[in-house]
Amino acid sequence: MTNANIQHPLENGQQVVMVRSTASGFEQGIAALTGLCTAGPLGAIAAWGALRGLQGKWMPWALLGVPAAPILVGVQIAIGAAVLAPAAAPLFEETPDPVVPQSRTYEVPDAAIQRGVESVKEAIKPAAPVLPAVVTNPVVATNTGGAPSNTCWFEMASGANKGSQCDVSSRINANGHNVIDLVEPNGTKRAIVLWQNGDAEVFLNSKRYVGTHNTYGDRVSVTVGKGTFQFIAP
Repeated sequence: MTNANIQHPLENGQQVVMVRSTASGFEQGIAALTGLCTAGPLGAIAAWGALRGLQGKWMPWALLGVPAAPILVGVQIAIGAAVLAPAAAPLFEETPDPVVPQSRTYEVPDAAIQRGVESVKEAIKPAAPVLPAVVTNPVVATNTGGAPSNTCWFEMASGANKGSQCDVSSRINANGHNVIDLVEPNGTKRAIVLWQNGDAEVFLNSKRYVGTHNTYGDRVSVTVGKGTFQFIAP
């Protein structure tokens, strides 16, 4: 409460005392603490400002604070949720369980599905590159002269047939497949896998080539792209 001497508004020269009620610092602290406990930080500020504005009148202050408290709490919750939502979103995302690869065997129910599977395999089969130093069509070559028997034949770019004494052997690889190793006299090595459906895989200089094969007695002809070579099966 404060007192001040002011000029009387009706009688000239007459001074009167104006009494103005104000909230003390202790009362303002009590109001701010009450607002903080009931409505959070915004409630503390609003309660302190309201008591000062109402000049320390507690009854109007309480009547304003009761309905204002839940509103201030809701506003603060909304603000907090908006601020924390981006940071907390990853915590609520469901982490998928890791998929453990499993080996399964499926039975083809009928011939139509089997044909469809074969069609898909043919469609995704990579195009076979041309095997180096092998060019033109299959040729059945024969040995001539008294030289030792040739075990492999290659058709050169000039069209001539070149027979060589290659080292031809077979082995079983880690996958259980029969692999034929064909080594030329100059050390060039080819690893060949012949499949029952007529396909052939040739591995040369760490590259894989896909082609086809045919058998003439003990002689095998392998065609990759536009090139063909032959060898005596081990």
